[in-house]
Amino acid sequence: MNRPSVALIVGTGFAGLLESAQVLGDEGTPYGAASGKPMLGALRGVSVILLARHGHPHRLAPHAVNYRANLWLLEQLGARCVLATNTVGGIRPELVPGSIVVPDQLIDYTWGRQHSYTEGDRLQHVDFTQPYTPRARTALLEAARDDGIAAIDGGVYGATQGPRLES
Repeated sequence: MNRPSVALIVGTGFAGLLESAQVLGDEGTPYGAASGKPMLGALRGVSVILLARHGHPHRLAPHAVNYRANLWLLEQLGARCVLATNTVGGIRPELVPGSIVVPDQLIDYTWGRQHSYTEGDRLQHVDFTQPYTPRARTALLEAARDDGIAAIDGGVYGATQGPRLES
């Protein structure tokens, strides 16, 4: 199977959805260990790289996930688009359990972890006007529509310091 350009960072239980799953080697990163060994497989016939955010089996608390190592590893495996699923609390009454939201903004309330690949004296600014790629958002919304799945277009994801949820 060729290495795909799409990677999925998922929660516990998603690995079972892959067809023809193959565990890839435990490749180190300059940022330390990733959450676990990535898997190569197919989802509805589309080749993807899958990485369990909390490890497999589930062993890492949200604040202990090495996000920089995860993203570096996925890029080294050929990923050019990374999609992530998240299970979160909601503060709007219409966001009942099972709601699917494709956010367009985020607020990062986390602290005490590395937030960037830029270290030391290197000055680099990152445009955060559109934190989510419009092309990926459009593709997700169209896929949901094509499958008859109700998805909410837009919202703000507020990332809090784990292990608590956002509600």
